[in-house]
Amino acid sequence: MTAKGQTVGLNIGPGAREAVRALTYRLTGEAGRRVTMTEAITAACSVASRDLAATVAALTESDAKDRS
Repeated sequence: MTAKGQTVGLNIGPGAREAVRALTYRLTGEAGRRVTMTEAITAACSVASRDLAATVAALTESDAKDRS
């Protein structure tokens, strides 16, 4: 968990903000404790880094949806 005062601003779009909020909420339920947005983002980046091919595929899917 990040100590208060050790945070930085992050500019993201509304869709990404909602995705992080939803992930944080779901992780909180699964973990049985409050998960912060910082923890959720860090965990998501860790998982995404382990499977870059799947991450690139997700980016491609996102690009296709944006063009529709």
